Amino acid sequence: MAKLLEIKDLRTYFHVDEGTVKAVDGVSISIDRQQTVGIVGESGCGKTITAQSILQIMPHPGRIEGGQILYYPDPDGEPVDLAALSPRGRKLRAMRGNEIAFIFQEPMSALSPIHTIGNQIMEALMIHNDGMSQSEARQKALAMLESVGMPNPEQRIDEYTFQLSGGMRQRAMIAMSLACSPKLLIADEPTTAIDVTLQAQILELLKRLKDEQGMSVLIITHDLAVVAEMADEVVVMYLGKVVERGSVKDVYKNPSHPYTRALLDSIPRVGQERRKFLTAIKGTVPDPYSIPKGCEFQPRCEHAMEGLCEVRKPEYAEISPGHIARCFLYTHNESEVG
Repeated sequence: MAKLLEIKDLRTYFHVDEGTVKAVDGVSISIDRQQTVGIVGESGCGKTITAQSILQIMPHPGRIEGGQILYYPDPDGEPVDLAALSPRGRKLRAMRGNEIAFIFQEPMSALSPIHTIGNQIMEALMIHNDGMSQSEARQKALAMLESVGMPNPEQRIDEYTFQLSGGMRQRAMIAMSLACSPKLLIADEPTTAIDVTLQAQILELLKRLKDEQGMSVLIITHDLAVVAEMADEVVVMYLGKVVERGSVKDVYKNPSHPYTRALLDSIPRVGQERRKFLTAIKGTVPDPYSIPKGCEFQPRCEHAMEGLCEVRKPEYAEISPGHIARCFLYTHNESEVG
C-alpha cells in the first residue's frame, strides 16, 4: 500500500547540564495508509519521544538534530518533511489534530480541567474548519462522543474532566483526537491508566474507528499483548534505537533479537506452572548519560560475544523479507570474535 509517513534516521536529542541524552538515535519507521504499527520496549527506550517528534511536541529542551519525517498527504504527491518545519509555524500547527492526531498517555493531565469536554472538542473543530458555527461544532462534538461509546453523551458534553471516570476521560480524548478525521492517529499508551475490562473496550473501539475512518495508527506501548491484538507491524526499540522490526506474525513467531526474545519470555502465560517465577530480563536500562560502548544491549545479553559486542555496533540483518534485526548473531564472522 501507499506510504503515509516515513521516518528516516531520526535523531532527537536533549542537551542538558549533565550531558546529552540521545533519546532517539537513528530511528527509521514506515507507516502505510490504513496500517497499524506498534512500537514496544521498556520505559526510557525512546518510544514516546519518537512519536512526539513527528509533531515536534517534545518537552524542552528536546530538539530534532537530524533525519527526516516525510508525511504524504496525497498518495501521488510530494511529501512534506515535518522535521524541517518550525515547531511554532502555521504549517505544522495546522497539521496537529487535523492531519495527524495524538492520544496522550494520561488524559487527566492532557485535558483542560477548566473547560467542559464539549468545549474542548468544539475548539478543535472550529480551529481546523473555517466557517463552522458553534452550534454545528456542538452537534459534531456530540456525534463524536456517541461514536466513541460515551455513556449519556448529552450530559457528558457539558461536564468537566474531574466529573468523568478514567474510561470516560479516555473516550473523551479519543473523540477529540478523531473529531477532524485525521489520516494518522498516534496513541501513546492508550490503555495504561484503565482497568483490564476497559482496556479491551478501548482497543476494540480504536480498531472499529480505524476501519470506519480509514486512518493509520501508530500505537506506543510496553504491552506486547496490545500490539499482538492491534498492529500489523511491530517495531522493538531499545535505548533510542530500533533493534528489530517486522510483521507481528514474523516477530512473534521468530523473535530474532535477544531483547525481543527476553520481552516475549517475560510475559505470563495461561497454564504456566504454579509458583514458578516469571522470566526477568537481567540488569536494568543503562543511564542515558553513559550509554555502553558497542551494542547497547550487550551488558544484559545472554548471547554477548566477548571482543565484539562491547566494541562495535551491529548492523541490521534481514531475517526474512520485511523482517530485520540489529544483532551480531546474524552479521559477524568467526574471525571477528576474540
